[in-house]
Amino acid sequence: PQVTSGMMHPESYSFHGVAWFSDKTFEKRKFAKFAEEPALSKPSTGGWIGMLQHHFFAAWIPGANDATTFSTSMNGNRPLVRTLGPAVNVAPGARAETSARLWVGPKLVKQIEAQHVPGLDRAVDFSSFGWLAWIAGLLFAVLSFLHGLIGNWGWAIIGLVVIVKALMYPLSAAQY
Repeated sequence: PQVTSGMMHPESYSFHGVAWFSDKTFEKRKFAKFAEEPALSKPSTGGWIGMLQHHFFAAWIPGANDATTFSTSMNGNRPLVRTLGPAVNVAPGARAETSARLWVGPKLVKQIEAQHVPGLDRAVDFSSFGWLAWIAGLLFAVLSFLHGLIGNWGWAIIGLVVIVKALMYPLSAAQY
C-alpha cells in the first residue's frame, strides 16, 4: 500500500512483505525488495510461508511431513509468493489425500500459538533480531498478563511502564 512516512504514521514503520519459516529459520523480504533480490526457491519440510502486513497476515501451512518448495518471483510488477506441495500420484480407481492449512486473519498471539505450528508466532513481527523479538515477546506476555488482571489495555500499559521503571531504578539511580 501507498504509505505516508513520518512519526505519526505507524504503517510507515510496519513490515509489508513475505515471510517464511523453514528448517528452524525465520526469514522475510519486503515487497519493495522483490525486484532487487534474487528469487527464492527453498525446499522445506514443514514450515510455512505467508504475507505480512501491520495487523494481519495470511500463511500457507503445509503438512508437517510434506516436502514443499517455497518460492518468490515477480509477475510483471507484482510480487508472486507460492508454495509447491508434494506430488501425489493416484492410480485409476484409487484414492489419495493430502492436507494443508491456510491462516488468514489478525496477528492474535494466543490464537496463533494454539495452532501449534513451529515459528508461526514469528508472524507477529516484534523484531528482525531474535534477541530483540524475545525481549519484546516477554514484555508483551507481561502486558497480556496485566490486561488479564486489570481488564483495560490503557491501565495495563501504565502498569507495564511502572514495572519496567521499578526494575530499571538501580541503573537510573547509579546514573545520578
